[in-house]
Amino acid sequence: MWQVLVKPQKKLFSLFFLVTIIHAIVTTAYTLVIAFLTAYMTRKINMSFGQVVTIILLCTAFIALVNVIGGYLKGKVTNGAICHLRRQIFERLMLTVDFGDRRKVGEKVALLTSKLDVVEQSYVNNFLLGLSLLMQFVLGILLGVIVDVRLTLIVISLDVPAILLPLITQRQLKRAKLPVLNNLDRYTSAITNWFSGLTTIKNFGREHVFINMHASISTDVKVSENHDILVRKIVSGISQFCGDLVYFGTWVVGGYFILNHSLTLAAFMTFTQLSVQISFPLETAADVFSDFFGGQRAYQQLRLVIEAVPQNNERLAQLPEQDDVFIDYVHAMIGGADKDTRPLLKDVNLQINQSDKVIIIGDSGSGKSTLINALFGYRPLLAGSIFVDGRSPIVGRSADIAKMIGYQNQQTFIFDGTVRDNLTMFSDQYTDQELINALNRAELQTADGHAHANAWLSMILHTQGGPLSGGERQRIGLARNLLTHKRFMIFDELSSGLDHKTAETIEKRLFRLNIGFIYITHSYNRALLKAADKVFEVHDKRVTAVSLD
Repeated sequence: MWQVLVKPQKKLFSLFFLVTIIHAIVTTAYTLVIAFLTAYMTRKINMSFGQVVTIILLCTAFIALVNVIGGYLKGKVTNGAICHLRRQIFERLMLTVDFGDRRKVGEKVALLTSKLDVVEQSYVNNFLLGLSLLMQFVLGILLGVIVDVRLTLIVISLDVPAILLPLITQRQLKRAKLPVLNNLDRYTSAITNWFSGLTTIKNFGREHVFINMHASISTDVKVSENHDILVRKIVSGISQFCGDLVYFGTWVVGGYFILNHSLTLAAFMTFTQLSVQISFPLETAADVFSDFFGGQRAYQQLRLVIEAVPQNNERLAQLPEQDDVFIDYVHAMIGGADKDTRPLLKDVNLQINQSDKVIIIGDSGSGKSTLINALFGYRPLLAGSIFVDGRSPIVGRSADIAKMIGYQNQQTFIFDGTVRDNLTMFSDQYTDQELINALNRAELQTADGHAHANAWLSMILHTQGGPLSGGERQRIGLARNLLTHKRFMIFDELSSGLDHKTAETIEKRLFRLNIGFIYITHSYNRALLKAADKVFEVHDKRVTAVSLD
């Protein structure tokens, strides 16, 4: 809790803590107000009715003011903690998840949405509420000792079951909350995945299949939530029983003392109010603990993400640009998934200079993309070596390699934003003229004239749909990479999904670029292959040089 609540906002939390103490004092002071009114009604205090009304109005106004300030500071502390958590999680996901990893996107989104909501509502809020209740309980006990030690000891003894209840039921509460969290995670991941493929679902007429699947997983959520509510309400009922035992027990014992003339009625009336201040935190504790334990588990899952070991921090050496071997595969054996030791590619040997224009051909699924993923460290190297600019990508970070090598996959991702945003990746370090120059290099001509060019750069684009054709979206991606002045480029199936004429135009334009690149394709167009400096074919888990003589 120190890491999430206190450390990022020490001054604010200290102020909140001080106001919480004042709030607990004010809440406990209700007892003193009852004592004052009892003394007035028994004429032990000589005051006019108007004076009493004035005092009560001032007290209630002060209590309301403290409640407003306390509630505001509680919300501010909570928001600050969640904002800090959100930034930590997003930063860690950005730094530890490579751009080739598109699996479990829904789970990653859930960390920043539903999972964080659970942490806020159940973990942070209930901790702050529990802190306030604890202070009320302690102050209530202290004031009770001042009013009447005997009754206070009796109330404490009656409170023992309520104090022990959260500790006894902790395991049951956690066990009931766990299926709820797991089912909510599964639900979020599933619907995120389904909505991502909604077009495919409609194309195949499978809407009702997915409606039935949704009904099943939403029922699982409902059943687990109902069980959690049942457990919580049983514990809450026991807690209510303990609270009522304290309250009515106070009346029974107090009545006994009054009948034996060892306690005045005024003192007893004061103490009954005080017993409420003592028992209320204990009655509330069951629900607070239940939600807190559920939120604590969600928070622990977020901490695993935040504390995940990032990729190796050793940076690649920035060697002078040269036309020596830039990419070098030496007897490389490349695997698939991290724990899969079966090789997808065997004994790969190829050398590529920085200025080379290289084509890698092969059928779909032959391993072309695997070859490139290994270059960035996204596929395990089972044997041999891979060097980029003289350094192995296994030693350096994929982010460092990405600073030297630009990568454009089959479908250029377009963010919701302007053309300018998509070119600059939301950076403000480029001028409009630099953007126009990059577009011209990608041979995506903007309208003539500065005003028209500015309007074109300000045009709104969307991830799904939008005013650009497939070819224009690919050229936006090309201009985006050219803008960063990478030393080398990789184009993965750049013409995929485009009509033949557009694909041919883009491929011809690539070879007019004054930069070395690897172009991955499944097309065996002889004219295209002859334009390359080197051609390699991926087939049967091997990479071989192709001669076009």
